[in-house]
Parts: sequence; C-alpha cells; structure tokens
Amino acid sequence: MINVKEISLLFESIENTQGTNAKKELLELALKSAYSDDLKIVLNHLFNPMISTGISKTSWNSANTKILDKTEDGIIMTPADFGISVNQQPSLIVALNRLVSKGKLKRLSKGKYYKPIQSQYFGEIPPDTYELVKDFILKEGKRIGYITGTNAFSRLGLTTQISGTVLIGTNTYRRPLRRGIEKIAFVLQPNPICEEDVDLYVILDALRFIQRIPATTPSEAVAMLLPIIKRLPKQRKNHLQDLALAYTPSVRALLGAMCEQLSIPCKRLKNSLNGTTYYRLHIDDDVLLTKSNWRII
Repeated sequence: MINVKEISLLFESIENTQGTNAKKELLELALKSAYSDDLKIVLNHLFNPMISTGISKTSWNSANTKILDKTEDGIIMTPADFGISVNQQPSLIVALNRLVSKGKLKRLSKGKYYKPIQSQYFGEIPPDTYELVKDFILKEGKRIGYITGTNAFSRLGLTTQISGTVLIGTNTYRRPLRRGIEKIAFVLQPNPICEEDVDLYVILDALRFIQRIPATTPSEAVAMLLPIIKRLPKQRKNHLQDLALAYTPSVRALLGAMCEQLSIPCKRLKNSLNGTTYYRLHIDDDVLLTKSNWRII
C-alpha cells in the first residue's frame, strides 16, 4: 500500500535539496528502497517532472494556493472533483495531505477533504449536514438517497428536536458509519428513489416512525400532518397513496384513515389491508375521527 505521508516527506526532502543532480541522486536512492512496483511508478510520476523542470518551493506553494482558491469553504471534495486524470490523482492527494498538515484543509474521512468555515463569533464551523452525506444522496447527478428521520421531520414542523444521527433513505442496505462528529444511518426506501417524490417519502416515513418522533406524540404528529396532506395537489395525493402501497400495513392504515377524514378517495389502501388486523398506534379519537374504520386502536 502506498504511504502518502512518506511520499510527502520525500517531496519535502527533494524540494529542499539544492541542485538538479543532488535531487536525482535522492530520487534514485528512494527508488532503490521502494517496497513495491506501484510505489516506484508513483515516485517517478511525482518527482521526475519536478527534477527535470527544477520546480521550486514557490511554484509548489502556488499550486497549493490554486487548489484552495478552487474550493469553497465547507464544501466537501474528493480528488475526483478536481477534474484531473486518474494518473494525476496521486500527486493531488499528496498536495491535499500537505494542506491538511498545514491546517489549511481538514480531512473528514478517507479521500474526503474540506476547507473549514471560520466564524467571527463561533470559530471553526463544520460542514452542514447535506455536505456530509451528499455522496449518499447524489451519484453522477442522479438521486440515490434522501435525508429523512428527525432532521427531515423538523423541517415539516413535526418536532423541534435535531438528531445527532443523520438518517438516509436508500434503496440499498448500508451499515451505519461516522463522519466527524456525525453518525450516519440508513433506512430502506421500498420505492425506487426519484427526485420529484422525496417530499412524499418524508411524509410516509413520518407515518412509519409516528411513535418515534422526538418530543412529539403520535396524536400531535397526525394533527400536524393532516393539513400538509390536505394542501397537496390532487395528483400528488393520489401518488402518495401509490407510494404507500409499498410500505407496511400500519402506514397504509394510518394514511387511509387520514385520507378518509380529509374526504380523499382511498379505496385501494383499504383493499390492500387484512380485514382482521388491528394497529396499535396510540392516536386520540378526537384527532383521527376515522381511526376505527381502519382498525387503529
């Protein structure tokens, strides 16, 4: 495995060595002691151009400055974001790690860097939630996931709480992980994910987790979701039911009862349910007037 730290140290040794011949001798010595063919290739790729062109510390610092100038504060980047060829990426990784060692960049995780935001009053501010998880949300411009859970429910007004765990809806199972101080967890979305349906997924997820929304009772959540569903255009209300058919029976029953209370036709939800199953959701009778019609207790 190529050790980027060792390459960075070698770079400093070569750039601080006076004279082209002396630089070549140091590189040849490094090549002789290289422990893999891959490392030899990288050493030649990085340092031969520097020796032949007599690159100076000033020009190297200029290259670092260009990298910083291309990077917005708080935006997470990878070597691939710089639009260079794969063969040039080892050089870029060395440059990025040198900037990290100088405190000009922060390393979030393997291959992920960001330029910290400096606040006059709060000091260094970490990247926002979307930046932390954007590689789980978009891939090559295509939507592959969305933020759900407590952080999404708070934007709907269902809770005032903010969770330390970012929950991502995805079509593919992933293990939880950490980035910086944030924990990232994943929940399977039973429908194919597309951009225009993200707002509907979040409504259905709120019904799925109705008893687990922080600092909000199921009755309070239902009372806040009813006007949100009512304001949807007719076509979106129908599509919400289409998407709900892939969710659990309790979600279908709860959405059905809410639609019935709002005088929205919902026969297909009714037909999708077992007529003998009861759903214990702890919602008050005066909030969901139609709950008995859907066997909600």
